[in-house]
Amino acid sequence: MNNLRLITIDGFYPCAESALARQLMGGLVQLRQRGYGADYPSNYLPLDASDFVCTQHLFVREDALEPVAGWREVSLHRCRQHGLELPLLRTVRESGSPDHAAALQELVDAADARGADVVYASGFTVPKALRGPDAVSGTVKELVAAMHAADAPHHEGTVRVTGSVPRFRVCTLYASMGYHPMRRAGVELPPFHKASAGGEPVRLLQYTGVTDWSRQCLARHRDVLATRLVVRGRPPFQPTPSTKEIPHHVLRS
Repeated sequence: MNNLRLITIDGFYPCAESALARQLMGGLVQLRQRGYGADYPSNYLPLDASDFVCTQHLFVREDALEPVAGWREVSLHRCRQHGLELPLLRTVRESGSPDHAAALQELVDAADARGADVVYASGFTVPKALRGPDAVSGTVKELVAAMHAADAPHHEGTVRVTGSVPRFRVCTLYASMGYHPMRRAGVELPPFHKASAGGEPVRLLQYTGVTDWSRQCLARHRDVLATRLVVRGRPPFQPTPSTKEIPHHVLRS
């Protein structure tokens, strides 16, 4: 189990007055720097404005508050509340990929017509020193899958998407969790080339539902999810559906 604890920050900006929330977000910046810095050019920035308002899931050691791994869920509804565009849609447009942009926009339009949300899963980060099937990353991958299974009832009708870089093994993780290549007009979309990452190929994936493996991971890691700490701001800040019913702490500085 690697003695990991899960802490979810359901929107950093509304609880930025908290010293603990600031400590965790500072740790997230360092985590992204270490994790992405090992694989991307030095000028690549693995953070954006949505990191201040999205749902951050951080894995910390039981005896420390320094994140050793993390990922995020960026809600389209939450982005709109703050005048932001969904990062994946912006990335695709900036990369000059009209077919991919059109496919994403069609998903957004269909979700809007149903009153549903679109959630972009991204920012999966594990420093290079902690990677490997028997290292921290192996446990973290199972925990992310377990979270998908546990949170599924709260996200019924929600469209979940992500972007996966073929050269990383996280592609296998996404497939095991139920993400599959996005299609348009029945045709699987090829990878697009991400302009902000030096033309790195990225494949658009869409979530199709909970897999047996995710359910198995949930059965193995219920104890970690049961002790999840959720940090969120004071009302009128609206929690995301998957954290609404979890006991939480409105942290004070």
